[in-house]
Amino acid sequence: MLLAAVLLSGGCRMRQAAPRPAAQPAARVIAEPQGRLFGLLSSFDPADTKGVITILDEPARCFALSERLVKGDDFDNVDAAQVQDLLPDFAGETISAIIDLKYTPYSRFTEAQNIDALREVAANSFIAAVDTVCCLGPYDHDARSWKPSSKLVVVSSPYFCAYGAFDIDTLLQVTGSKLPVIMAQELMIEQVLDAHDGPVRMAFAAAPEAASSGVYARIFKEVAGRRGDKASMMATLLPNPKKSFTDSLSAPTVPDAFKTYLDAYDASEVRGQLDVLIVDDFSVDVQALRESYREILSSPSEENAWYRKMLSRNFEIVDGAALISRACYTTLRNRNTFTHNISYPAASAWITSPETTGYSIMDYDVSELPEDVSELLERLSPKTARLYVQDQYNPRGN
Repeated sequence: MLLAAVLLSGGCRMRQAAPRPAAQPAARVIAEPQGRLFGLLSSFDPADTKGVITILDEPARCFALSERLVKGDDFDNVDAAQVQDLLPDFAGETISAIIDLKYTPYSRFTEAQNIDALREVAANSFIAAVDTVCCLGPYDHDARSWKPSSKLVVVSSPYFCAYGAFDIDTLLQVTGSKLPVIMAQELMIEQVLDAHDGPVRMAFAAAPEAASSGVYARIFKEVAGRRGDKASMMATLLPNPKKSFTDSLSAPTVPDAFKTYLDAYDASEVRGQLDVLIVDDFSVDVQALRESYREILSSPSEENAWYRKMLSRNFEIVDGAALISRACYTTLRNRNTFTHNISYPAASAWITSPETTGYSIMDYDVSELPEDVSELLERLSPKTARLYVQDQYNPRGN
C-alpha cells in the first residue's frame, strides 16, 4: 500500500541538476563560496536537532499544512507504529512557515508566463528558510536579530515544485548541503508510482488556479521522465458542479462529493480506469470524498454502476497533506533529529518583505495583519504563535 512505501523512502529526493544557469538569488549565493549563506548551507549538520520544520507555499496552504503537522497523531512516538498514542507526532518541534504577502498568488506568474520571476521567488523563499539573520521590522532594516534555521524544508507549493526545484537542487549540490528537502508533489507522484505495478492512471484534485496553470502536468512529466515511465498518465481535476450544485454557492453533499471529480475525470483527456486520486487541495474534505466513494461502491443504482466502471479494482484516494506529514515524520525519525522535548508542537511564521536586500525580523501584532492571514494564524495557534517579518530580494517583473 501507499503509506508503507512512504515509510520506507523517507520522502526526500535529490536529482542531478541540469547544466543551465541558476536563478539570480541562487546564483548570488553560489558566486560567494566564502559568504554567509553559502556557509550556512555547506556547514549544515544533519545530526542537529535544534532547527525547525519550514513550509514554503502560499499563506492559506502554509497554515493549513502547519495545522496538520501541529495536530497530527498518526504514529506511536516511541516505536513509530502507525497507531495514535494521544501525543502529537511532532511534539517538541516548531513548524515554521515562510509567508509571502507580496507576490502571491503565484498563478499570476504562470498566467503572465514570467517564469524567471517565479524561479527567483522560489529561490528566495528557500534561502529565507535557511537564513538566520533578519531585521527588527519593516520600518527598521538596520537593526539586526536572528531567526532559527531549518532542519527540514517542505516545498509544498506546486508552483515552486514545478519551477523552483532546479534552483533549490543546484544550491544543495553546489554547496554540498545535506539539508533534507521534501518536494511535495514529486513525493506524491513517486509514492503512487512506487506502490503500483505497471502503468498508473492518477489524478490530482487541485485548487482552481493551480489546476489550470499546467504545473501538475509539468511535475508529472519530470518525475515520469526521470523514471523512464512512458505508460502512466495523469489528469488535473476540478470538481464538476453539474451533478451536485443547485447554485453557485452550494456545496456538494457527501454522496456527491467524489462524483464531481469523476465527472471531471470523464471529461479529461486521460482514458482508462482511474487508479489514484491525490488530493492536493488542502481545503477539500478528504473524509467526505472517501465517504462518497464508499457510497458509490455500495449503492446498486445505475448511476453508481456507471461511476464504478471508471475506477480500477484497487482504486484509492490519497490525502496529500497526510502524505507530507508522514514523510516529515519518517525523515526526522530516520535521521534521529527529533528534538525529543516534552512539549506540544509550536507554530511560527515569517513574512517576506521585498523592500530591501537585507534580512530582518519583526514581531507583528496579529491585529496589524491582513484579515484572512490573521484568521488563519489565530485558528492555528491563538496563544503561542508569533509572526515575524523577513526581507527577500525583489524579483524582476510582476
